[in-house]
Amino acid sequence: RQMQAARYCELIGRFDRVVIHRGIADAPWQVFPCLLPSPEAANAFVDATARNGVEVRRYYQPSLADWG
Repeated sequence: RQMQAARYCELIGRFDRVVIHRGIADAPWQVFPCLLPSPEAANAFVDATARNGVEVRRYYQPSLADWG
C-alpha cells in the first residue's frame, strides 16, 4: 500500500490545487484521501475516473463545513 500511495503522490502531486497527505510511512493507506479545490472539481474528478473504469468515492458529501 505504501508503494501505491507513493505512486499516487507522484502522479497527483503534479496538481498544485489538489491537497494530499505526503507522509507515506504515517498511514496504513486503506484509502487515499485528497482534497480538491471545489465541489465542481470533485464531481468532475469522480466522473472522469468512472469513465476510465476507476471507482472513487466522496466522503462527507455534503461537506462537514456545510452542516448546520
